[in-house]
This record gives sequence, C-alpha cells and structure tokens, in this order.
Amino acid sequence: MGTASSSNWARRGGYALVTLGIVVLIAIAAALATPETPSYPVVIQRAQSGQSITLTQNLSATLPTRDVRLAHIAVPDFDQKPWGSAAQRYLDALWLAHTRKNQSAARIEPTQDTLDHYSRAWGNLYLKVKGGKELWANEEMLRSGYAYLEPGPGLSQRQRDRLIYAQEAARLLGLGIWDPRNPLRETAAAFRQGSRNDTIGTPDPTLETE
Repeated sequence: MGTASSSNWARRGGYALVTLGIVVLIAIAAALATPETPSYPVVIQRAQSGQSITLTQNLSATLPTRDVRLAHIAVPDFDQKPWGSAAQRYLDALWLAHTRKNQSAARIEPTQDTLDHYSRAWGNLYLKVKGGKELWANEEMLRSGYAYLEPGPGLSQRQRDRLIYAQEAARLLGLGIWDPRNPLRETAAAFRQGSRNDTIGTPDPTLETE
C-alpha cells in the first residue's frame, strides 16, 4: 500500500510540474509577444496629394492632427507633370470609391508615435473592401505606378517585401511613373533641390527597418 501510494503521489507531482511548466512558458510567450499596433478608424476629407490625406477630425489624443502622411512611399512633386497631379487624383478616387457607402471604412495604423515638423502623423491607410478584407492604400499607390518606395520607421520585413513586390510589378508593367515612353527620372526631393543624383529605383537592401 505504501509503495502504491508513493507512486501515485510521485505521478501527481510530475503532472503538476508539467502543468506549471506549460503555464510558465505561456506567460513568457505572452510577455515576449509583440504588442499590437494601434489603429484608429477615420473619416477622410480629401487627399492633399498622392501621399497625404486630411481627416475630418484629429487622428487621436496622442496624435492630435488631421493631416496624415502615408508612410514608406513618396510621390512626384506637383510640378513634376503629369505625375504629381495624377497621384493626387488617384488617391482621392481610391478612398472615395471605398468609403462612399461607409465613411468609417477607413483606418490609420500609425508608424510613428510623434508628429513630424509639418505637424503630420505618419502611417498606413487601410480601406475596407468586399469580403471583409482590406486594401493597403500605401501598397496600392505603388502597385498602380503612382508612387515609389521610400522605406521608413515602423516597417516590418513582411511589409517591406510586399511593397517591393508592388513597385516591381508596376515597373515591369510600365505603369504610371514607370512608363518607358515617359518615365519619372528623379525623386521629388531631387527635383525640388535641382539635383539629378537621386534617381528612383529599388531601395538599398541594407536599410534598417523596424
């Protein structure tokens, strides 16, 4: 009897240790898990350009601005005709098409927790589409040939891969700024500075991302 009882206690003790180990592992995994990126439903008023939008109200209490700059992309300057104006018109049409029946069908996922020197928030714009899915507007601007890639803070490797793929698809198809008959030959920054050294293309793969 004594031996059997001791065996049962040992078995129960082993089960308890295994259970405790599992609980500890779950707790550690939860502690190490990447915190969920904040996201805010928004109502868009207009597209200022192909890379910036104005909201009807401030984005959030911590980001008190109505102006949002789409992260990780850039578009031609308005004086780089016809591309700058074309990008603005496309972004305007894009958000209108997806929010016409539901103004709250848009959300912003900030990529930085402070405003820039123009008092803008930077982030990813997502628009609801059929089937409960979402369209990543930043990616769509690249895929349609209206923008070029400029990776910034808050870009994961998976997002980076998607954006590079979208840009390369537009380039191969000769869309928008990649039209071989009339391609965009310099970035907006280079154009404004009067320099032709900053040509557009695939970003430096050594660029650090978050």
